[in-house]
Amino acid sequence: PPELEDEARQRRLTIKDATCPLVRKVQDMTRDFVTEGYRVLLFGHRQHYEVIGILGQCGAPDRVTVLENVAEAENFIPDPAEKYACLSQTTWNQETVRVMTQLLQRKIPALRIADSVCNATSERQDAVRRLAEKCDVVLIVGSAESSNTLRLLEIAGTITERAYLVSSPHDLTE
Repeated sequence: PPELEDEARQRRLTIKDATCPLVRKVQDMTRDFVTEGYRVLLFGHRQHYEVIGILGQCGAPDRVTVLENVAEAENFIPDPAEKYACLSQTTWNQETVRVMTQLLQRKIPALRIADSVCNATSERQDAVRRLAEKCDVVLIVGSAESSNTLRLLEIAGTITERAYLVSSPHDLTE
């Protein structure tokens, strides 16, 4: 969010913007939708840094509703006086995005949909689906703090009960 950059400037810190170009695109699309009068439905985790950044960069966070799961999409009641657009955190599970989008389209036929799941993320998710169907055990190596890692673990876990997160060599047992 801009406030974070402002604080860094006040502290005379050097700022290097390393925002992923696709995340920047989602920030820009959100701001554009808000400017065009849309209420934005954003699929993502409220406390994830990407979502916090999107809300901070959009100019009107009160025009964005974050939906964290299918149940929240099911329970969402649109205001007939509003026009809506939806997009997602770039690391979101593409299957969950599809389900949530379909649910909302039934309620909001004129819903504008922006595909915002990262291609690399989608490819990794597809690869995990294919591998999990062929393997007895799936090990997802990554950080428990990473949304990408957690999505891969979630996907593998829907296919096999034997999907495990490995964050360090200590997580491996015989």
